[in-house]
Amino acid sequence: MEIIYKFSGKSIAALISEQSFFYEEEDANWRWLKKLKLKPRVNIFWWKLIHKAIPTNDFLMYRRIINFNGCPRGCEDIEDANHLTVKCSFMNKIIILLNNWGYDIPDLNNLDNCFNWLSKASTSNPFIANIYCFAVFFSWKSTNKRVHGLEEDSISSIAGNAVSFASLSFSQDLNSVNWVSNQQLLFQNTWKPPPTKWIKLNVDAALNNNYSAGIGGVIRDCKGRFLFAFGIKTLHWDISSLKLEALLSIKKFTQECMYKAKGIIIEGDNYNVMKHIQDILKNGPSVSNHPNLLDFLS
Repeated sequence: MEIIYKFSGKSIAALISEQSFFYEEEDANWRWLKKLKLKPRVNIFWWKLIHKAIPTNDFLMYRRIINFNGCPRGCEDIEDANHLTVKCSFMNKIIILLNNWGYDIPDLNNLDNCFNWLSKASTSNPFIANIYCFAVFFSWKSTNKRVHGLEEDSISSIAGNAVSFASLSFSQDLNSVNWVSNQQLLFQNTWKPPPTKWIKLNVDAALNNNYSAGIGGVIRDCKGRFLFAFGIKTLHWDISSLKLEALLSIKKFTQECMYKAKGIIIEGDNYNVMKHIQDILKNGPSVSNHPNLLDFLS
């Protein structure tokens, strides 16, 4: 009786064949999704996107829960799964920033185009596809913060977290987001997370032949999540002095996350600089020409 009232004009055999094709397409989407090694929460998020079950404003308006289906970010467009993944101006800015960092994410026109690209990338370049999936997920979480009256995450923060989580997904085959430092997990085979509730600062410096230089650092938490980064352009002639300056420059960029942490671990690739810092911490400021060098760590 249900088929009679559909007025489709199709035979039962045709309807069965059509439904069979639908499930084959659904299985194809599920296959590329499993290849991406996404965290469980992100995996479920994309599974909902495939089934158009994300509670966007358009979805909620269809269910008569709200009476507004526009994007809460003021994009003047309907907020649906298509808008969430490829059309939102905020999401596009995240993609532009990631491309500026060297990650080649194509310009996607619609949700089907997005799924087709992810299906191909899951085999040819799963890391880039993973970054994109995390970026969409964190963008969605940021939208929810706005809806509930909280401050949205910045574009650089979302992009940085997307890269960090994608790197972790491919450094170890993790089944849970709740890993901690005592599991002895490695980040790209060399980076180790700090102890629980600690943070880690990685610093580095670069020096050109014309003495133009740059120093910078990245702070991550005990789960490897990106918290903060800084960079400074300068002029110098000695790489060791630059790396020491990179380490000390963190006092100019103290963040709230640093005060909440139980402790900080500092990593650098210059043995002499790190040994000098360890000597000061071990034997006191008397071993340094600058007695107040590490006051900001106290």
